Amino acid sequence: MTAPLLGGAGFIGLHLARRLAGDGHEVCVVDDFSRGRNDRAGRVVHIGDDTAETGIGDLAKLVLRVTGGGLEPVPGAPGSVDRRCPDLTLLRALTGYRPAVELEEGVRRTVEWYRRWAAL
Repeated sequence: MTAPLLGGAGFIGLHLARRLAGDGHEVCVVDDFSRGRNDRAGRVVHIGDDTAETGIGDLAKLVLRVTGGGLEPVPGAPGSVDRRCPDLTLLRALTGYRPAVELEEGVRRTVEWYRRWAAL
C-alpha cells in the first residue's frame, strides 16, 4: 500500500519520505512544491484536470459535502489562491496523461481511499 505523506517537501517531510522509502515503503509525497526547492523534489509535475477552473471555495464545499463534514468554509487569507486549474503541459509531454475522472467522482474515490487507509 502507498502511504501518503503530506508536507513532504519540507525538512521533516523530506527526511521522513527518505526513511520510509529506505525501509521499503511506497510513498506518495503531496505538497505545494511551488514554494519547495526543486533540487529536493526533482521536476514539478502538476496533475489534475485542466478542462475547467475550480474555485477553492467550491472545492471546499464539495469535500465537505462528500465527507459529511459539519463545517462551513471560511474565506481564505489575503493573497490565498482562489482557484485551481493546473498546467498539465509537462505531464502530457512526459506521459500522455488525460483526465479520465470527473472532479466529484475523484473526490469521492479519494475520501473512500482515506477512510479505508485510516481503518487499517
